[in-house]
Amino acid sequence: MIEMLGVLSVVGVISVGGIKVISGALQGQRFTQAITDAAQLADDGRRLVCDYRDDTGYSGGATPVSYGIFLYKSDKYPHNLTYDTTNNVYTGEMDMTYAVSTVNTNGAFKITISGIPQELCIRMASNDWGSRNSSGFSGIKINSSTTSTTVLSIADATAACSPNSNSIELSYRGCE
Repeated sequence: MIEMLGVLSVVGVISVGGIKVISGALQGQRFTQAITDAAQLADDGRRLVCDYRDDTGYSGGATPVSYGIFLYKSDKYPHNLTYDTTNNVYTGEMDMTYAVSTVNTNGAFKITISGIPQELCIRMASNDWGSRNSSGFSGIKINSSTTSTTVLSIADATAACSPNSNSIELSYRGCE
């Protein structure tokens, strides 16, 4: 009986440890997917903006078409995200929204991601969103206060991201 209790105790400890490992791996995968979704929105958007920059339906008119609607109608967005036509935002499996908008008629745009947990905020703020000039990346803003034209160090990102919900704004240049 004592041996059986010992075996059950060991199995219980191993089970709890296994659940923590699996839970951490799933959380890490969701964070990686969130970053991938934002990067895909930026890549597809940049490609579309450059391809259609002379299209009067996008940038040549007096009022450019909303960037989010433009991506949606062009079927160029991460398909694990759902587009909400009422609020012009994309949503995924995490409780976050990706709002994309045109900044000017030259095709510059920004992606605002809201509802970000602290750990993901730190990862996003220190992620390389485009160190090459051709990426079009022009800046990052965290919680409407910390602004940088380059990605932040982990220490700076940790200081800028709050323990609660965060927002990040990624800015991209249009095609000249």
